[in-house]
Amino acid sequence: MIQFDDERLQGKLASLHHDEVEDRVRMLAAQTGVNYINLIGISINPEALSQIAEAQAKELEMAAFMLHGTTLSVAMKNPKNPRARDVLAELGKKGYVVKEYMVSEAGLQHVFLRYADLRSATASAQHSLSIDAALVASLAERIRSHLDVDTMMQEAFAMESSEKISRIVSIMFAGANALRSSDIHIEPEEDATRMRYRIDGVLWEVTNFPRAIYHSVVQRVKLLAGAKLNVHNEAQDGRLSFVLGTAEIDVRVSIIPGGHGESIVMRLLNSEAAQLSLEDLGFNEVLRGIIEQELARPNGAILTTGPTGSGKTTALYAFLIAVHKPGVKIITIEDPIEYKLPGIVQTQTGAHYSFASGLRAILRQDPDIIMVGEMRDLEVSETVVHAALTGHLVFSTLHTNSAIGAIPRLIDMGIEPSIIGSSFNLMLGQRLTRRLCPHCKKVRQATPDEQKLIMRVLGTAPASTEIYDAVGCDKCGMSGYKGRIGIYEAVRMTHDLVPHIRKGISEEEIIELVKPQGIPSMQQDGMMKVLAGVTSLDELERVVDLYAA
Repeated sequence: MIQFDDERLQGKLASLHHDEVEDRVRMLAAQTGVNYINLIGISINPEALSQIAEAQAKELEMAAFMLHGTTLSVAMKNPKNPRARDVLAELGKKGYVVKEYMVSEAGLQHVFLRYADLRSATASAQHSLSIDAALVASLAERIRSHLDVDTMMQEAFAMESSEKISRIVSIMFAGANALRSSDIHIEPEEDATRMRYRIDGVLWEVTNFPRAIYHSVVQRVKLLAGAKLNVHNEAQDGRLSFVLGTAEIDVRVSIIPGGHGESIVMRLLNSEAAQLSLEDLGFNEVLRGIIEQELARPNGAILTTGPTGSGKTTALYAFLIAVHKPGVKIITIEDPIEYKLPGIVQTQTGAHYSFASGLRAILRQDPDIIMVGEMRDLEVSETVVHAALTGHLVFSTLHTNSAIGAIPRLIDMGIEPSIIGSSFNLMLGQRLTRRLCPHCKKVRQATPDEQKLIMRVLGTAPASTEIYDAVGCDKCGMSGYKGRIGIYEAVRMTHDLVPHIRKGISEEEIIELVKPQGIPSMQQDGMMKVLAGVTSLDELERVVDLYAA
């Protein structure tokens, strides 16, 4: 007779018990028509595991354990659980072909242990993964248009190498850099995923990812940006950076859940873009002279106004560069810091550092010049006014459609009309219009209708006027445009205007009162750039309402 010691006996009994449990689960699976799997000792695929968040997996007693192409294998303790089935449906919407299995409690616990490994791998990857800047630079040299990006992508999609996804992401950034894209959009749809670049303010469709590749690209971007791999149903933000040549590229990543998967937008911030001077911004001669005078004043506030994406922050950075000199203390509060400026103290809003509280703290730091990223509410606006009235030069932005509209907007926010004139020096309204490509733009005579429009905006026009159209060539990615330039308007707080503002007047009355200042309207500034061949009439009409002049 074989003799067992206690330890061996307990092990034998545990093994028999485990086998009995697995046999019962196998029989139950057969009765319900579901595949059975014993996951003890099975290798778990980390990418598969990350498709269901750990907390959700444990709550619903389910886990994804294998991913082959678009086939995702999911084990469940109770395949009839309605909430678990909802999760399967969501995975199906993301493009996965879900293969269901019934599993024992012990099998599930084996899988759950792997979540710790996933967390560790994610943390490690965030420190070790990076963009191959040399590869990105090499690829960028071969890209002349979005068609080149698509061709490279199709070649990468067909690769069998383990470096496939890394190369796809490198091509994505190389194309964005070569084509001067400010944003990369990854937008999942039912059958495919669209990738678009925003170039000079306009979105261009570049390529479509197959569904299986899309999920791997999302995982790669999440790793690079420091986002959570296993979170799919809530918004996330992240960031990454790499160096191309002498420029540091900072990438802000925004991820939101959608009906067909996670949508990603990556904003590319080039450190060299912040080195714009007043000359680079495209101010007309009259306005540039006024701005230089206002920047030389020791106190007061200068506002840039316009919708999102109109270049307000870029203008403020140019102002900071213009006024930066030894002996001057400059502090900013931004959300977020878009470009790093040497010699300037830049701060960023956070959970315990808002625009209002941050600005109050900055005033205790003995600054000469302050930049506030945005005047969002009355509290911030009142603090800006206080700073301007107590000997500081303050730059900020305000969301209004026009420079003149900033005055009633401030009053609506709760600022007393009596102090607007004494605290604000200049309101600058702006838009960005695309520059015509100098290599392919084509000159022609304006049509009679276009001639009338020019006359309407400028009040005068020669009998025959030449304007330019966009054409498209290899130099501009076949778009006909290359780069952007601002078109502007402004209201200067003069002694003649201040008494009227204190009384409270309408926007229409302000328009009449500022005409003697001699500053061209935004429509006039844009039309002068059309006649100079800087932009096209079509582009100007896209950006501003010429019939409002």
